[in-house]
Amino acid sequence: MRYRSLLFLLLMSLLLTVSCGTKPVAVVNGEKVSQERFERYFTQVKTYAEQMGMSFEGEEGEKQLANLKQDALDNLIDEILIMQTGGKEGIKVSENEINDFLEQRVKNAFENKEEYLDWLESFGLTEEEFKDKIKYQLTGQKLFEKVTEQITVTDEEARKTYESDKTPWEKIKVSHILIGVERDTASQSELEQAKNTAMSLIRELDQGADFAELARKYSADPGSASLGGVLDMEFARNDQGLVKEFVEGSFALEKVGDYSNSPVLSQFGYHIIKLDAKKGSFDEVKDDLKNQLIQKEKNQAFSDYMEKIKKEAKITKNLS
Repeated sequence: MRYRSLLFLLLMSLLLTVSCGTKPVAVVNGEKVSQERFERYFTQVKTYAEQMGMSFEGEEGEKQLANLKQDALDNLIDEILIMQTGGKEGIKVSENEINDFLEQRVKNAFENKEEYLDWLESFGLTEEEFKDKIKYQLTGQKLFEKVTEQITVTDEEARKTYESDKTPWEKIKVSHILIGVERDTASQSELEQAKNTAMSLIRELDQGADFAELARKYSADPGSASLGGVLDMEFARNDQGLVKEFVEGSFALEKVGDYSNSPVLSQFGYHIIKLDAKKGSFDEVKDDLKNQLIQKEKNQAFSDYMEKIKKEAKITKNLS
């Protein structure tokens, strides 16, 4: 009798262990996320993170891994909500759509099927799992389009945005002649000599000299001198990739063909700048501006929509 009691207790212990082991990591509106499903999903996320250079060694690495695990669960819950909401909204993704996406966007990037399958394996994915991810992506796109299809931006709204800040939309092209001198280390006499050289070239321009010829002869900029001083790029007033003084001096020029009436000093020396092209009127940028504003509003509307879905959802998490 005692032996049977021990067996019974052992059996109950095993059942409890199994029960604890199968407790779902999360439940989303009644849909359970098993430990096995989450661990497989997380392994794929972790593999990708490691391929992007993340390391999970040491104490700091353990913290990052814990954060990544929580983020992975949140992302998986978001994916489940997208699929659930898509189903309620009558959104369907056919097998043909999935296969078309696979052929056009993915498989064409590989030399052969073996290379494609090796790529999947490197992320711990089967082809069926990858198809599920494509289905989720296409469902999300269709849901996004359905939720935001009525959003538009009028010309008046676009103009109001444009008038409030033209900075990102005004772009110019310039040429320059650089009289090289190290501003931060040169002596006062060296600076004055360089400035005098620049002023003499400006006087030549005032008398009708050709800007390109002077640039080829005198400019110390190795990238543009041989091109007659032409900088073959557009830039905006808030461009962070160019020297501040150079940008300000360029935008001080009003009409195409204008050049600096006084040389512009930067860390590289004195610049004589000529305005070659200028665009940024409302009519020139209207379409791009409207598209940008529409996309911004759509992104916000969809974010708000999904936030509402998430708040109304019944979600429990049991991540250990």
